[in-house]
Amino acid sequence: MELFRFIFPKSGICNEEELYFRTVPSSGYDNSVTYNEQSQEIKLKKGALISFDTYFNCFSYSKYLKYTWVDCVGISLRITGKFLVRLFAARHESESLNEVLQEHRIESSEISEFKFTHNFTSDRSEGIYYIELTALSDEAVFFGGHYFIDETAHKVNPVKVAFIICTYKREKFVYRNIRTANDYIFSNPRSPVRNNLNFFIVDNGHTIDAAQVESEHVKVFENKNYGGSGGFTRGIIEAYKRSDEYTHVLLMDDDILFEGEVLARTITFLKVLRAERLDICIGASMIREDLPYLQHEAGAFWKGMRVKSIKPNFDLRVREKLVFNEHEEFVNYSGWWYMCIPLSLIDDNNFPLPLFIKMDDMEYGIRLSNKILLVNGIGIWHEYFDFKYRAYLQYYNKRNGTILTAIHFPQFGALAHIVKLLLAMGKQLLKRNYSALNFLLRAYNDFLKGIDFLLQTDEESLNIELIQRSKESLHDGSLIYFPIMLISYGLQFIKMSVKLLHGYRKAAETYRKRMEEATSLDFWCRHLDIEKE
Repeated sequence: MELFRFIFPKSGICNEEELYFRTVPSSGYDNSVTYNEQSQEIKLKKGALISFDTYFNCFSYSKYLKYTWVDCVGISLRITGKFLVRLFAARHESESLNEVLQEHRIESSEISEFKFTHNFTSDRSEGIYYIELTALSDEAVFFGGHYFIDETAHKVNPVKVAFIICTYKREKFVYRNIRTANDYIFSNPRSPVRNNLNFFIVDNGHTIDAAQVESEHVKVFENKNYGGSGGFTRGIIEAYKRSDEYTHVLLMDDDILFEGEVLARTITFLKVLRAERLDICIGASMIREDLPYLQHEAGAFWKGMRVKSIKPNFDLRVREKLVFNEHEEFVNYSGWWYMCIPLSLIDDNNFPLPLFIKMDDMEYGIRLSNKILLVNGIGIWHEYFDFKYRAYLQYYNKRNGTILTAIHFPQFGALAHIVKLLLAMGKQLLKRNYSALNFLLRAYNDFLKGIDFLLQTDEESLNIELIQRSKESLHDGSLIYFPIMLISYGLQFIKMSVKLLHGYRKAAETYRKRMEEATSLDFWCRHLDIEKE
């Protein structure tokens, strides 16, 4: 059974070569290593070397050993010419990052496949394995390969994943990502996972041309514009209705960029999970689209009042960072840019909260309270969040963050939120983002209305109103108005602090005690105006 394939850079996806392979040229030639994107092959002159201690092509042996029944991996390489093949281990907290595990000399005058296996049952460290190829002749060519396992002694888990894309008027991204899936999986007769997934596109903007994308593997659902939480929940409900067919849902942002192989790797990992690990979730590292080698985070930890990104700003071209990526740290949520959840964790009263956008992924991840796995090679590119800043987003961040804390971290009371509001308002004042201050105050005011506000609000109308108000000029950036704004909003902060002292506990209790009213299947079907069955 194929675990995953070696992949190479592609125009339109990523050209950052060192995420795929590294080269050491031969001293006797200027162009001793050449990569042909069209034919997907790498040619080497004698003495040149390519190494796969890279994000997309290393083997995360410690994660496979801990979470799956895989303890022996095979490597298949397609070559012509003469090569020295070496298998290396790079281990976390090890003095040596280059332990040779196996070495082979191979030669062929025509394209041939070379296979070998390595048993790692006793390797209890954390780290990666990787292949290094040294050309021992001119015109040596590497045509690709894959990692594989012998599944005959084990039961392969039945897996079918509903990949859910929630979108609002971003058709070009959706069409692009469906093309990627079609080209790599659905239209590829050699894909080992083409019958293990389908796409559900939830169209909140009613702008997707279904005729362009629908097929036996892709279905479009028009939906009310109730934000990401409403769109993703609609997709979850559609998969939940078909739970006799689907085992997992995978929530995916519409504007991410991904390698088709990432989808396949996610599915094959699910297929080989140990029986006691079947309920784990699989997240993806977010890699910055503007700096396509820089990992924004690999999961995160919400501490009750603030978030801690795990392994932020990692340069994934650096082998030491890849090895440290294998070291597990506590994670209680992973972003819905790419998050796979077993349907076995979901029941009639356990759907996401109607938070529109922001913090819905955090709250749901914490509520499911299951292991979230992050692994090298399962990552996506996404626009950096700082580039998406809008003043009205402060409303969702603060309202929803306060709801999340009220439900899951009751030890934080009104005083903690008053301090948080003070710091947030002070930050926006110093940056002279005066328009953001109204959204901060409104966020806490709406929180104090309790869960009935979530249950009764028309989310689309609220969002339209917030966007309109964000267009109103409040002299943002003006230093002249700073003293006036300082006094005005200082007084409003005092008023809100008094409100929080008197009303926080009562409001927080409504979210904790009545949360199921807003997370039930019955509520969501009424809210979205869809059939329950």
